[in-house]
Amino acid sequence: MKETHESSAQIDDMIIMEDRLLPKDLRYSLSGFRGGLQEWKGLSILIESLIQSRSCTVDESRGEIVAEYDSEVNIVLRFVEMLRKRLAWLGHDGELEAWESGKSLVGKAHLDVYARHKSDPRWQLRACVLATGSNGLPITDVATSFVLWANSNFPLIPEQLHIAISQVKNFENLEEFEKDLERQRRNSEERREKYRKIRLAKFESTQREEVMRRRIENAICSSSSLGWRDLISQRDELVRQSEISRLGTVEDAVMKSMDELLLIQQSVEGTD
Repeated sequence: MKETHESSAQIDDMIIMEDRLLPKDLRYSLSGFRGGLQEWKGLSILIESLIQSRSCTVDESRGEIVAEYDSEVNIVLRFVEMLRKRLAWLGHDGELEAWESGKSLVGKAHLDVYARHKSDPRWQLRACVLATGSNGLPITDVATSFVLWANSNFPLIPEQLHIAISQVKNFENLEEFEKDLERQRRNSEERREKYRKIRLAKFESTQREEVMRRRIENAICSSSSLGWRDLISQRDELVRQSEISRLGTVEDAVMKSMDELLLIQQSVEGTD
């Protein structure tokens, strides 16, 4: 009788945790999604690991698994968002079969985690961490690995997450933290604008060079069809223009071509 009561209480705990972990639209519709069956298979193990965990809790309002890192910071896994993204990706034709067979070359799970200060949920930084060996695993299995990682006090923290934790803890209050984020955002925008201008200038320079090349080719082709008297006349006109303003790149190139054509014609006439 006692065992029956304990088993019933355990089932109740699992139902409560499932309700907290999954929004209604996912909980009642998961079996209808492509790839949903794979997620259901790992869900019970994830729920059991959360019930037994002393480090992790579930924030049902945000769809997150929250793990305590130290006295100041929590590490947060955006579980529901990760699950929705995976199901949307598997919804494309052909991807589910490739995923189930282990032949898919894309879709590796990334732990969508945040280093978040305990005093305010806005005081956080994102750190996208590749879940090593996750190819072919459901998101529920990946989330279980996160819970086990948290239970072991987060050994071997990836550099990106370590940096996020350090930056979150580097400020005295939320206001200082937000000011620094705004400063970084402005710097990032300035860098993007600088690179955009550099790319635009390079593109415009390339376009000018191409236009210049075509103008030179056309001018040379036109000059080569002239008789030597007309050629001398056009060359004299370029010389007169150069007395008013410096020759441009096109005119200078044409002048050189005219000189070469005149030399050729003179040598031909001299031979004759």
